[in-house]
Amino acid sequence: MAGVASAAIDALAAAKHHHPVMPPATIHDHVSHFGENVLWITFIVFAITFVVFAVKTSQIKTSERANAYTSLFIVGIAAMSYYAMATGLGVTYRPVKHHLHHFRQFFFARYIDWIFTTPLLLLDLVLVSGLDLGSTLWIVFSDVAMILTGLFGSYASGRAQWGWFIAGCAFLVVVMVGLLKNGAQRAYSKSDDLGKVYTTLTSSLLVLWWIYPIVWLFTEGKTKLSSDKEVLCFAILDILAKVVWSTIIFMQHEKIALTTTILDEPLLGGGLGATDDDAI
Repeated sequence: MAGVASAAIDALAAAKHHHPVMPPATIHDHVSHFGENVLWITFIVFAITFVVFAVKTSQIKTSERANAYTSLFIVGIAAMSYYAMATGLGVTYRPVKHHLHHFRQFFFARYIDWIFTTPLLLLDLVLVSGLDLGSTLWIVFSDVAMILTGLFGSYASGRAQWGWFIAGCAFLVVVMVGLLKNGAQRAYSKSDDLGKVYTTLTSSLLVLWWIYPIVWLFTEGKTKLSSDKEVLCFAILDILAKVVWSTIIFMQHEKIALTTTILDEPLLGGGLGATDDDAI
């Protein structure tokens, strides 16, 4: 009874401080103060970016805000995700493969973030190129499948883990082909300038996206890097792929607006472009 009471007290204390309850084990691999600081700093970066993007969005004509809105949601969701991880609400523990008494922190809030923000990043490119609905759907669904394979692979072991990893990379190839082939053809059909902007945006995003599975392999996959290094690597990638990349979208707004409007986007069907410029 004394042991049960002690465990209950420890669980209440952990909940009070918003930290996940550590399972009974010999070794716990979790972030230090350095990793916690990285999470807080990253949250602050996304929060400030959200405020800046909100101000910039309000200065754009309502009929041209589609990309601005998606970028705003991207950094907003990322900010919530990092706040959850920094406060311990988006974190749990999972056993390390082949080690019965070794548990490692698992940041599940990261996958909740990616399941929403990566389709929004793709939507940014779709809005630039004007890609048709059918192509958009299979690209987005492939992206969601890619995120899910990463989640399942984090808990798998042995050959099963390699299967999830290869499947995730395969879905990323599908996304890449759809963007660089179908999307680029659509963008260049509008104008060469738009095609060049689209190709630059797409290529830079895909380069970053191919680094994610490499980091995943050495962190959540094979646990070769510490939790601190895991947090740092993914934080840098998230800032580059969301803050920096979305900022470039804002910087290219005028060039994009000159060659495309919401009214001619097949995905949106023209319905969203008829709003009044004075609306919020």
